[in-house]
Amino acid sequence: YVPTPVSGDRAFIAISGDQDHACALEAEGDAHCWGIGGKIGDGTFESRSVPTVVSGGHEFVTVSAGALHTCAIDSDGDAWCWGNNFYGQLGDPSVGDETLLAPVPVSGGHTFVALSAGGHHTCGIDSAGDTYCWGDGEYGLGTGVYADRPVPTLVSGGHEFVEITAGGFHT
Repeated sequence: YVPTPVSGDRAFIAISGDQDHACALEAEGDAHCWGIGGKIGDGTFESRSVPTVVSGGHEFVTVSAGALHTCAIDSDGDAWCWGNNFYGQLGDPSVGDETLLAPVPVSGGHTFVALSAGGHHTCGIDSAGDTYCWGDGEYGLGTGVYADRPVPTLVSGGHEFVEITAGGFHT
């Protein structure tokens, strides 16, 4: 295998990929995703082989692709997620275990400055320096309880992190 340019004539400023999809940002804040359907954010279950704009007209400043979902932060610091929500990794408890085909706001009213989508969970740092995680808690989310959390839950310890990266089963 050799590196191959991404299709289309776009100038991306950031990119994130996981399991079977990837997303990238243009300087204007448009997010584009491609790969297996249901995680693309274009309102369909269609798989896409070329970058496809994410629905909603958001102006994103960062995007993170997890195994089965994607999350992004907009220019106001609001977090948005789309894709599979089986463990609550989209951060919206009203969704249940559905797959959302377009971005939904993460609950809690936090202003995020960093965010990372992992295997079945998501973690973010807010503007006050507090770290929150939500989703699959089987291996812990740093909250002191081994349980799924469908809403952002404060990580224990009072640490002030400046960066965050969520992996398959850890952060």
